[in-house]
Amino acid sequence: MVPAAAAAPPPAKLMALEGLEAGQYAELGDPRLEGKVVADEVERVIKVGLCCLHEDPQLRPSMAMVAGCWHA
Repeated sequence: MVPAAAAAPPPAKLMALEGLEAGQYAELGDPRLEGKVVADEVERVIKVGLCCLHEDPQLRPSMAMVAGCWHA
């Protein structure tokens, strides 16, 4: 039997997924930055991060692919 805690996504992942669905990326930036974030950059970080957290390890991007995302 799988413990209940293992089935629930971590809070940060849940927040990122909710932000992705709502298209509200700037709100996911570090609050210490006091809103001084570039929404497009936060969006890219969130999307890449979620890909790296995919439940199926075979579907996660390689480090080369991740590095390529920062140069796009």
